[in-house]
Amino acid sequence: MLDFLTGMSRQFSLAIPRFGVIKQSEHINYFSGRSLRALLAASGFLVIAERSDSKMKVGGLRIGSYGVAAMPDLEMTS
Repeated sequence: MLDFLTGMSRQFSLAIPRFGVIKQSEHINYFSGRSLRALLAASGFLVIAERSDSKMKVGGLRIGSYGVAAMPDLEMTS
């Protein structure tokens, strides 16, 4: 039931409720742009472009989208 309520909450707001459930198979849906940039930087990548669309729908469900283009940070690898 908590899984269903979390999914419904995500359809009508941007926040995961305090009682929410995040399934491991859907973890990628819950990264923020800030956390993904930090992860890429810590892994030796340089973000060169990014774009998000919080209103994107698939099959009638608002899931949003986020895309990032990154390349290895050559200063960190030398």
